[in-house]
Amino acid sequence: MISVSTPKFTVKLNGEGYGYFEGKRGLRQGVPMSALLFVLIMESLTRLLKTMACLQEFKFHPMCKGQKLTHLIFADDLMIFCIGEPNSVKRVMEALTHFSGTTGLVANMEKSNLFLAGMTEETEKQLLSITGFTKGAFPIRYLGLPLTSKRWSKMECHQLVDKLTSRIKNTYAKQLSYAGRLQIVLAVLFSIHSFWGSVFILPQSVVKEVDKKCRDYLWGRSGEKKKVSLVSWEKVCCPKRQGGLNIKGCGKWNVASVGERCTAKLVKNQPAYKRVEQHIGTDKEETLEEIQKGSGGSTVGGYGIPYLESKKLETV
Repeated sequence: MISVSTPKFTVKLNGEGYGYFEGKRGLRQGVPMSALLFVLIMESLTRLLKTMACLQEFKFHPMCKGQKLTHLIFADDLMIFCIGEPNSVKRVMEALTHFSGTTGLVANMEKSNLFLAGMTEETEKQLLSITGFTKGAFPIRYLGLPLTSKRWSKMECHQLVDKLTSRIKNTYAKQLSYAGRLQIVLAVLFSIHSFWGSVFILPQSVVKEVDKKCRDYLWGRSGEKKKVSLVSWEKVCCPKRQGGLNIKGCGKWNVASVGERCTAKLVKNQPAYKRVEQHIGTDKEETLEEIQKGSGGSTVGGYGIPYLESKKLETV
C-alpha cells in the first residue's frame, strides 16, 4: 500500500497546476486502478490456497479431489472447499489469517458461514469453534441464483416467476404500448429467465408459467382485463423472417442453453483445430436435418452436434 498512499497529486485549473497534496485514504471504489489492484490481491490469495493444498495435513473435499479445487471466487464472494476434519480447517484458517495480516483484508464474520454435512454434533462444534463462523443452511443465494444440496423443487423455482411478475407490475411497464411491451419481453424478461435457464434445468411447470407471464403481458392481459391472443405463442416465437417476433420461448431456450454446456463438455478433450471448426459453425444453407445426418456428427438430447471434419480452415 506504500505506492498508493505516498504519491502526491495536483489540481489542474485552466491548464496550470496548483499545489500538491498526498494521498491519505488509498483508492476508492470506481477508480480505474482499484479493479486491477483487487485482481492482483486476489491472485495472491489463490496462490496461497494452492500452496496450502500441497500440505499433507490438508485434504480436498471428496467432490473436488479430482480437479484439486480449493476455492471459487467472484469479486468479493469467496467459497472454500475442504474435507470436514479439524486439521484441514485449521490449515484454511491459517491461510486466511496470513492473507489478512499481509493485505489488511479481514473476513466479515457476520456474512461468513460454515456449511457442514455428514458429521457428528461434536465435530460440528469443534469446527465452528476453530473458524468462529456461524453454521449455514441451504438453500443460499450465490451470484443471484439459489444453491441447494437437493434437487430443485417447484417452490424454489417459483422465485423466477415472482421476479417476472414484479417487473411486469411496475407502473411504467403497465403504461407501455404494444411495441414497448414487446421490447420489455425481448430484453428484460428474457434476460431474467435466460440467466436461470443457462445454469439449471427448469421444471416444465415453471417453464409453462414463465411463457404464460410473457404471453399475457405481450397482449396486455391481466387479472382485471382479459384479452384474446391474436397469434399463437408458437408463431410469435418464430424468427422475423418466418413471420414471428423473434421471441425466445423459455422451454426451448432452456434446452438450447443446457445443450450448449453438454456440447462444451464433449468437445473439451478434442484437438484445438476441431474446436475452432465447431466454433465457426456450418454454412447457412445447411439445415438442422442435414447437419444431423452428416458424417462425423453426434447427437446430445436429440440435437445434432457437427464435428465438421470435411471443412478446412483457411489461413489468414
